[in-house]
Amino acid sequence: MGDVSLARRVAERLDYLMRTGHPDGTGPTDYAAVAEASHAYAKEHGGGPTISHQGVFNLRNEKTANPSVNTLEALSHVYGVPVTYFLDEPDQTKHAAPDGAKRSEPAPDPEAVLTRLMLLVSIVERRDLDGSYTDQELARLVRERGGHITEDDIVRLRGGDWQDHLFSRLGAFATTIGVPPAFFFDDEVAAKVADDLKLLSALKGIGARQVAMRRVAELDEDALSALTPMIEHLSSRKKT
Repeated sequence: MGDVSLARRVAERLDYLMRTGHPDGTGPTDYAAVAEASHAYAKEHGGGPTISHQGVFNLRNEKTANPSVNTLEALSHVYGVPVTYFLDEPDQTKHAAPDGAKRSEPAPDPEAVLTRLMLLVSIVERRDLDGSYTDQELARLVRERGGHITEDDIVRLRGGDWQDHLFSRLGAFATTIGVPPAFFFDDEVAAKVADDLKLLSALKGIGARQVAMRRVAELDEDALSALTPMIEHLSSRKKT
């Protein structure tokens, strides 16, 4: 028999890293992205251990009783944490939060998360920012872009009920659209990105790409990184 306590410890700590997008909400939040990041790290550094998306799934769901050191090393490279982060006893890891991460994390405000979700969908769908979506429609529009959100998820958010599985689901949607997953959960990041998104919404009716680019030329690199996928998307939509 394997060490069940080790499997659970690794699962809990990997789950924390993926839910929060460690560090700073920019880390990978879904299985495929974690696997891709491990291969990218190995390629950049001339080799080293990697992990598959199935391997990530198995670890997070306690299906691997005795994780190898190589596997944990691959994860440590992806998230910038020491291998011992997955191995130390709970009292040594401060409730499984790595150095530099928040030690306790309150549940996000469901109303704020829903408002940000509707803003993001409105930008992508080129609609007015009035949030006039049915639960079914909003869930469908998010799912079409990799969010895997259900109608029940939306209903619960509207009712003020937060569910932890939305960390990964909303994170996947944000990554697909081109904004940091922390947009949904961090007030400071949300305020900054929301301003950029509203600027993009104002640009969507201008029609001239050159004018749009002049308007965003003064934004910093982070803002441009968030805006570029949106501009490309709106440009392609305008041509169709």
